[in-house]
Amino acid sequence: MAIPQPTKRFYEFGPFRINSIQRVLLRDGEVLAVTPKQFDLLLLLVENHGGVVEKGRLIEEVWPETAVEEGNLTTNIYMLRKVLGEDTNGQQYIQTLPRRGYRFVGEVREIVSGDGRPGVKEPVELHLVTRQEQEAVLPREAPTRGGRERLGTKWRLAVAGFALVAVTAAVVFYWIWSKPNTAVKTIAVLPFKPLSSDGRDEALELGMADTLINKLSGIRQIIVRPLAVVRKYAALDQDPLVAGRELGVDYVLTGNLQMIGEKTRANVRLLSLKDGTTIWAETCDEQCSNVFELQDAITGQIVAGLAIELTGEDKKRLAKHYTASTDAYRAYLRGRYFLEKRTPQATAKSIEYLEEAIRLDPNYGLAYATLANCYVSTSFFQRGRLPDEAKQAVAKALEIDDTPAEAHAALGNIRLIEGDWSGAERAFIRARELNPNYQRFHLDYAHYLRLMKRFEEAVAESKRVLDIDPLSVLYNRNLALALYFARRYDEAIEQCRKTLELEPGLPTAYRWLAMSYEQKGLYDQAVEAWLKTMQFTVYGPEAGAALREAYATSGWKGFWRKALDLKKARPKQRDADLYGLAENYARLGDKDQAFPWLEKAREQFPLIWLNCDPFWDGLRSDPRYADLVQRMGLEP
Repeated sequence: MAIPQPTKRFYEFGPFRINSIQRVLLRDGEVLAVTPKQFDLLLLLVENHGGVVEKGRLIEEVWPETAVEEGNLTTNIYMLRKVLGEDTNGQQYIQTLPRRGYRFVGEVREIVSGDGRPGVKEPVELHLVTRQEQEAVLPREAPTRGGRERLGTKWRLAVAGFALVAVTAAVVFYWIWSKPNTAVKTIAVLPFKPLSSDGRDEALELGMADTLINKLSGIRQIIVRPLAVVRKYAALDQDPLVAGRELGVDYVLTGNLQMIGEKTRANVRLLSLKDGTTIWAETCDEQCSNVFELQDAITGQIVAGLAIELTGEDKKRLAKHYTASTDAYRAYLRGRYFLEKRTPQATAKSIEYLEEAIRLDPNYGLAYATLANCYVSTSFFQRGRLPDEAKQAVAKALEIDDTPAEAHAALGNIRLIEGDWSGAERAFIRARELNPNYQRFHLDYAHYLRLMKRFEEAVAESKRVLDIDPLSVLYNRNLALALYFARRYDEAIEQCRKTLELEPGLPTAYRWLAMSYEQKGLYDQAVEAWLKTMQFTVYGPEAGAALREAYATSGWKGFWRKALDLKKARPKQRDADLYGLAENYARLGDKDQAFPWLEKAREQFPLIWLNCDPFWDGLRSDPRYADLVQRMGLEP
């Protein structure tokens, strides 16, 4: 009686296939990397294709008996979309239904069979036959003479075949074993946790992870998840293996940390996601006199544990310390911590800590470089001229040490604001040479490419930095911006929506959503998006109602005439957004007012994006436009 085979259930859509028995997702026959939770989500959506799967059901079935936030669901859906290539091939498979759930909208073909569907290639296993198996297939009765000869011939051929397979396998094994370990590995350095319950120092915990991330990111054989991605795993009860699976890495570094004066105590482990084992564990108590020795020990153990061959430059980079002062280092970490918050108030706090670090160690070049980036951010926040302190800080940073990528990236941004386009590109390229994994480089360089009207390159660079940090709200929004500047408005709209899934209510995402709708002439949608931007939320809900009424009664120009009236009635808001005022007049077709306000806006802040913004395409034929951009050192 034949033994019944397990039922195999396949789902196919587009170039993809789901094997629910082996729990694999394939594209054109190749296995794709998805976490178990992502696979469960996809399978549940596909099994219910065409129907809405409520968020509550998704969370209940994929995370049974586990308390998770809705953000976990959103994050995993986003990662699934990346795997399915929705952002690159234009094909949508997973549809979001706001406040309800998700629906799989791709065309699904379901195949069920007991012994495998004909024509479907299953994974092939190489089976080396053992001697016992060889004997089992031979007949036990004595053969005839002719039979013995035929059997002897077959036996010799079989033995020769088995020997050939064995020798080949041995050669392949030896080649793999003896070959230098050059495969690229992925690792996540999680935020450190406090060693005792006396209190948390989040700046130190995140800063320690950030320092190790920056050290390791210079090694070309390692891909390190950036701080922006791992910082959400700072909870005291965070399971590092769960974090590693969600991040899709091979290894996770996790640890506990405490600094008392110059003394440092820590427990650190490097875990393998393949089987959950500990590659190595380090306890640093009395033997680590300071935090720098701890960092050296950790990076050395990671390199040894992953069997990575370092170049001479790699070794120099890993051994390098930018300061010998523990107090200066701690002040620097606090400066970095507040800078990453990307708000005017936090940036001002960052400047205070960085200046303290420099007072404690006047030769702290990396602190000068970060300080320069703070001042660049301040000029953007305040829409004002670049302060002289930015130029002084970056000059001092490069004078002390010209090897940090951060210093050259800061110089590139300063050159951009000054209109030195070739100088900006040289600085950005140098930053990439010094640290190819420096994520801010891609962001800054994409900005430069947009300004130079190299739009497709800007889109590619924006996607590249998004690959480094796919959950970054900033990077997702900047890809939408690059698509808008490239005149790819449908894609820009979709990317804005993805950004708003990650950060609902983000005003800048609504701005580029509104601008994209506007360029397509979809004014109903543009009005709703505009009303959620910073340009109008400052006026309050009553102003929003008045603007909607103006649009309903007088159309698109009526909306902007009402917006102009609101600005005139509030001089502070008007003077804070002279560029927006110039846009208002341009929408109303009043070029004679638009150009003077553009000139005033240029006195307030360099309009370095003016020449590439599609909004101004209608004014390019005006001689006043050509004169303005030429004075900025750009081609019309």
